Amino acid sequence: MTRSVINPLGWIVGLILCTTFIPCAIAQDAKDSKISVSLVEDNTDERTFEVKARVAITGDFLTAAKDGAVKLKVESTAAYDFHERRIVGTGKGAEAYRTIRDYSGAEANAVVDTRKTNTKLNGSLRRLVAQGQPSGIEFFSTTHHMSRQDVDLLSMPGDTLPVMGLLPPGNVEQGESWDPPLWAVQSLTGVEAMLKNDLKCRLRSYTTAGAAITFQGSVEGAVHGATTEIAVNGSLTFDRRQNMITHFNMSQKEKRSVGTVSPGMDIVAKVTWDRKPVKQGRIMDKFVTSVPLIPDTTSALLSYRTPWGVTFQHDRNWHLFHQTPELCILRLVESGGLVAQLNVSKVIDSAPGEFTPEEQFQDDIREALGERLTKIEKAELVKRKDALRIYRVVASGAVGEQKMKWFYYLSTAPSGKQTAFVFSVGAAQLEKLTNRDLGIASSISFGPSGQIARSPK
Repeated sequence: MTRSVINPLGWIVGLILCTTFIPCAIAQDAKDSKISVSLVEDNTDERTFEVKARVAITGDFLTAAKDGAVKLKVESTAAYDFHERRIVGTGKGAEAYRTIRDYSGAEANAVVDTRKTNTKLNGSLRRLVAQGQPSGIEFFSTTHHMSRQDVDLLSMPGDTLPVMGLLPPGNVEQGESWDPPLWAVQSLTGVEAMLKNDLKCRLRSYTTAGAAITFQGSVEGAVHGATTEIAVNGSLTFDRRQNMITHFNMSQKEKRSVGTVSPGMDIVAKVTWDRKPVKQGRIMDKFVTSVPLIPDTTSALLSYRTPWGVTFQHDRNWHLFHQTPELCILRLVESGGLVAQLNVSKVIDSAPGEFTPEEQFQDDIREALGERLTKIEKAELVKRKDALRIYRVVASGAVGEQKMKWFYYLSTAPSGKQTAFVFSVGAAQLEKLTNRDLGIASSISFGPSGQIARSPK
């Protein structure tokens, strides 16, 4: 089986990229050249803005192979059309930036090697909350679980939230430069761990009507544990009469090594968007007041649906690594390191109301682990309020010199349909897994396809 390339645009769009610098064409008032100006977007602004954004990406993916990395040519485009409205943030820095968005369109088309993909935002996720975070924008729905595909699709390079963070922290004169906050640079470029940053912004010119800001620099860091080097430059236009950014363009180039859950890449992206206030916005006051200041913990959970129709929820540090019609592999990555792996596999159905005998399941585990198994430590039924049966087995052993734990789950629906979960984790990483294996396995649903609504509290 070959390793799959998951959501080609998502791998790139969560990052960012560069080529040519396009200056803003705003004339300078000579008489104002030594006068400092303030260029600020008020975070209490209740206006609704219309945003039209476009992204174009070209370059190569790099996948690991026995004879070295294999290059796969990639070309992708994405279009985003939405209304957005600022709402109160949850903290300082990146967390002070938060909007409600109503998407009329979010679509990506990509060609990786000869494989074509088209991705569209699920219709039930049209209205979302976008929350600033140092490593990027976190999207969540107040009514439905998002999927990794949804998150990757919406992770647009040059998102409006970090671009707001590029504005000067105080009054500036024409020609003056400043260092944007680190969170804005990280979010703009999608870098999780920053090692080096020399990105600077500069007030290129201004009039009484508007101002042109340019930015350029390089960033070195890591994404999901893979090292990356990024060069970025671009510009934005600020309307001084309306106190808002109206236009943005950016070019960015990235070279990233092959990672634990993503391919390497040598890509270039060009991003542009236009923004304007609208009188008849689609985001009503009643929805604004309904968004909690601090979302409940289930808001961040993602929903994953297997090719054979089983759905479960997981936190955002799990990433799809490989998928076939009968097997899905997810990996848990935190602080750039691999914590655990989850294999989800289809199991032969039983007759309605029956299930694979517990002794047989344990024998299957012994056969699968072979000499790696030291002992089966525990076997138990997981208590549930519904008729779904979940049998859990904990095994210990070693792979080479590394001590291991395996958590097996056999889930059986009343219809007889079955699915197995296998969590593999090194003993040194066991505390990081905590009880997330039980949470994922317990969230399983054999229900019909479709976007999964969040259960009310």
